[in-house]
Amino acid sequence: MSAIRLEGLVKRFGAFTALEAMDLSIADGEFMALLGPSGCGKSTTMNMIAGMEAPSEGRILFGDRDMAGVLERIGERRWRLVLPYPRFESLLDVVELVPTE
Repeated sequence: MSAIRLEGLVKRFGAFTALEAMDLSIADGEFMALLGPSGCGKSTTMNMIAGMEAPSEGRILFGDRDMAGVLERIGERRWRLVLPYPRFESLLDVVELVPTE
């Protein structure tokens, strides 16, 4: 059983689609990372899982529980994500940042 499951997750801001039809299963105890270029929907996905944004379409499940109403109430608490200050390393791509030794 997946600890977190995203089914057909979509997020739109007006006419702009920030995340288009994402399906993902994360098993209990599994380590997972979202990697991709700026603007591909990584932060938007995490914000929806955390309840800071409501999906435009799709479902977020924790175990077998659909979090639709629960996450929206969490988002009403006005939580926000604080990102680290960008450093020189942010100009490198993933292959250059991952240690090989």
